[in-house]
Amino acid sequence: QTRRKATATDMGDAMVRMRTHALFSQRPVVFEYDLERQGFWAYYPLELDAEDGRVLGPGETEVLSFTTARAGMRIDRVVFPDGSDREDGVVQIPVSPTGHCPAHDVVVVNPDFPELEVYTLRFEPVTSGYLVLDGRPERLMLTDADFR
Repeated sequence: QTRRKATATDMGDAMVRMRTHALFSQRPVVFEYDLERQGFWAYYPLELDAEDGRVLGPGETEVLSFTTARAGMRIDRVVFPDGSDREDGVVQIPVSPTGHCPAHDVVVVNPDFPELEVYTLRFEPVTSGYLVLDGRPERLMLTDADFR
């Protein structure tokens, strides 16, 4: 349980740092979950001069080096509010220069007990933090009818 929660908080803390980084640098950042290599990293979608930070053009400048999930843990999937999810490949989460990112959940499991040992890491665009939830909670959608 400690490894599972530590993997979730590693990712959550990294995303919070990248949101803050984007805000203070006033540059977009791309946060990637690599579900094949079981890790995450972040970069500016620009090539920056190493000495003075000047934009040289399109490219990638690493902001956060690749970090793997802790031993015995697996990033199971990334789930979006519309119900779509990704179980493989690379999932890119854009972080705006204002520090906002799309709402999404990251499900972290123990591969030996994938139905019993599960945490869901929930990110919301309006808050700078995240929630670590037990299990696989459903994300409830608000509709226009909820505000009438």
